[in-house]
Amino acid sequence: MYQRLNFENVLFGIFTGIIVGLFFYNIFLYSSVRDITYLVYVLHLLAVWFAQSSILGYTQEFLWPNWIWMNQRSIVIFSSLVSIVGIWFLRVFLNSDHYVPTLNKGFNFIYGVYAFILINAFFISITLSYQVLLVTQSIVVLYVFLVAFMILKKGYGPARLYLIAWSVFMIGIFVFVFSEMGIIPFTKFSAYIMPFGSGLEVVLISFALADKINILKKEKETEQQEKLSVMKRNESLITRQNELLEEKVKQRTLELEETLHNLQSTQTQLVEQEKMASLGQLTAGIAHEINNPINFVSSNVSPLKRDIEDILEILESYKAKGDIEFSSETREELKVLEDDLELSYLLDEIQQLLQGMEDGAKRTVEIVKGLKLFSRVDEQDVKKVDVHDGLNSTLILLNSTMSGKIEVVKEYESIPPIECLAGKINQVFMNILNNAIQALLENEHQEVPPKIIIRTKNLNQFVQIEIEDNGPGIPDSVKQRIFEPFFTTKPVGKGTGLGLSIVYTIIENHRGFLEVNTHSGKGTNFIIKLPVLQNNHHTHEG
Repeated sequence: MYQRLNFENVLFGIFTGIIVGLFFYNIFLYSSVRDITYLVYVLHLLAVWFAQSSILGYTQEFLWPNWIWMNQRSIVIFSSLVSIVGIWFLRVFLNSDHYVPTLNKGFNFIYGVYAFILINAFFISITLSYQVLLVTQSIVVLYVFLVAFMILKKGYGPARLYLIAWSVFMIGIFVFVFSEMGIIPFTKFSAYIMPFGSGLEVVLISFALADKINILKKEKETEQQEKLSVMKRNESLITRQNELLEEKVKQRTLELEETLHNLQSTQTQLVEQEKMASLGQLTAGIAHEINNPINFVSSNVSPLKRDIEDILEILESYKAKGDIEFSSETREELKVLEDDLELSYLLDEIQQLLQGMEDGAKRTVEIVKGLKLFSRVDEQDVKKVDVHDGLNSTLILLNSTMSGKIEVVKEYESIPPIECLAGKINQVFMNILNNAIQALLENEHQEVPPKIIIRTKNLNQFVQIEIEDNGPGIPDSVKQRIFEPFFTTKPVGKGTGLGLSIVYTIIENHRGFLEVNTHSGKGTNFIIKLPVLQNNHHTHEG
């Protein structure tokens, strides 16, 4: 008996040493690779140690010698936990839900059986739980063997070592169960086959886990080789693509440079338009501020003339009466005073001053009216506009520029109001007339007196405006470029080269047409055709 107990102690010590070594080894692996498989395996090791310790009686002797309830149930509890954790390890290690999803669902039923065994052991009959456990273990080891075998057939390499380890454990389970059921005689072999099989099983599974690391390493190396090969292919593709991209970049750069030039042109035009809008706001403000005082002056000139005429009439009456009733000395004194004050000249000067005030007031009223018509800053929508008002207001603003040296002839026909942005159209008139005035003043020594003729015609769906001058004209070489942004024949600082470019854009936006008839030395005629209605899409002919 002593020799048998000593043999059991040595065997249990070896078994415990193996479990402890594998426990810390796999804890280390888990901390390194962070794979849950190793953590589940550690739990499986603990469950195996407690189960075998309970079967051999060591837990009853060393851990809970006086706990009768646990001593009676420890074999059932820990044997059930070994199977539960072992199935969990199989599902994680062999990825059964991926390779055999149908068989994998059978484990859920097995979990239910073990739950019944544990509940029955805790609360009802330990004997019934133990009997069910022996039958269940025999079925479970076969089912696990079947699952591992099917996974191996699917080509998953780690299942091979798992099958070997499980086969050893399965032999131990069957021998133990059959000896417990009395099918085979109870011998020393049947008594110690369970710890021996369990120890060998956990060692072989540990080899399988180590082999899994090697497999993962090989897979990673293969994956890296494939990535390297792909990288080399991609590198050659990138080289070819870079050559194509460089060519495309050159083409795109040229396109972008052209686009940039157009954007700069557009931006400058917008700046100029913004300047015109600011000018319109300024002129509108000035017109508004001047309007009230000038109306006061112009409205008071006529009453002032009438009052002065009444005063002069009274003065003449006094003079006539004085010639009759005053003494000669008094008349002589008054005569001296009249001569000193130059009464006759004074009366003529009063009339001239009154006439100048009246003319100046009328002129200022016309200028204010012209400023209001030209600015139109409050009109941001398309409205019906009288073209003649726009032309006249523009001429009023440019009158000081002409300095009375240029004759302006108006040949207006009866035309209907047109739908347009009045401020933009007035800007067209301003730019064209200003160019004509500058051209005429620069050649004021020409034989023919400078003249500008403005004509308007009714073309049914269109209205035609002609602005013609008898200046030097435009050479053919320049005529082709007059509408290009930034093109100018003026000296640096005298012009931006945007005036006619803006004119062309405004007329185009109004769905109109612009023509230029000019010859060197024979003057220039700008012909503008604007639609009466902006929603009229008919093409103009002729």
